[in-house]
Amino acid sequence: MAEPMLTLLYLDSDCRITLANDELAGANLQVIPEVNSPRSFLDIPEGIIIREDLVIDPFGDRDSVYQPTTPLLEKIREITETGQIDLVVIGNNLGAGIAKARHVARSLRRRTIIMANSWVPVSDYKPLGYTRFTKRDDLHIQLLELIDTIR
Repeated sequence: MAEPMLTLLYLDSDCRITLANDELAGANLQVIPEVNSPRSFLDIPEGIIIREDLVIDPFGDRDSVYQPTTPLLEKIREITETGQIDLVVIGNNLGAGIAKARHVARSLRRRTIIMANSWVPVSDYKPLGYTRFTKRDDLHIQLLELIDTIR
């Protein structure tokens, strides 16, 4: 029996860097990206579906990753309160991720992974209820562990 499809809200500009891992190929994920990215940025394994029709900020640009706009933050709150999202990944992006983290529904915060290139300012996220942190290169490991706890 196939595992149920899980929906991942991906709040970062580049899915390719962190999702291009063959270990995720069988994870049965559909990903809702934060912003429209060129197809070259969506080079991810078979089995992961990109829901471009549900992009959060379809008219945003890559700068919104570092300077989240009020409409983007409101959309994050709206979509995470629907019950349609199973997992969230937030890129810290020089601290811009903190604003996004504040807008994720409280019910999803334990199913959220905060990632950064090297160092995540954990002390900024923990008071908001976040407990999962990783380097970008290790995101696939954290995602697979989180998926196992959900299934």
